[in-house]
Amino acid sequence: MAAEHAPGVIGEYDLTTEYQLNNYSSVKVGYIGESGQHLIIAGAGNQLASPCVNNTSKSYTNSNGNVVAPGAIDLNPNDSQCIAADSSPYQSLVGQNGGIVGTYSSAMMNYNALQATFRQRASKGLELTANYTYGRAMTNSIGFFGVPASTAPVPTLKTTTTTMLNMVV
Repeated sequence: MAAEHAPGVIGEYDLTTEYQLNNYSSVKVGYIGESGQHLIIAGAGNQLASPCVNNTSKSYTNSNGNVVAPGAIDLNPNDSQCIAADSSPYQSLVGQNGGIVGTYSSAMMNYNALQATFRQRASKGLELTANYTYGRAMTNSIGFFGVPASTAPVPTLKTTTTTMLNMVV
């Protein structure tokens, strides 16, 4: 199986403890985590392996009319010099810079959270519960149906931090 099509792996883990303060109140604290590797992500499938560099000892004029000096990068990937030096994987199908969206399993994610609960029993069946959650999620995936443009930037690591307080009477 190719590395770009590895099966997704998601692991979940938690640890929670509860402590009774007295006959009417208790505190519960827990850690919750989740991590995932080899998650599905859509990406550009027709990218050049490297930029088109003029590796000759002479300058040439590309099809846009620009002069490309020795060692300089040709900004027009459709030039015959570029195609001969480094053709894109699907050049015969959609051209040197045509858009093809591929599916890869190279995304990752993780989530970590601290949860705390305070419970106080009052008289006649009345109970007060206060919950607090501090969570953080990170991923490098925009989702399979994210930005559908081949010119979109490569997803970077995104971080979300959440703090929540909930009181129930």
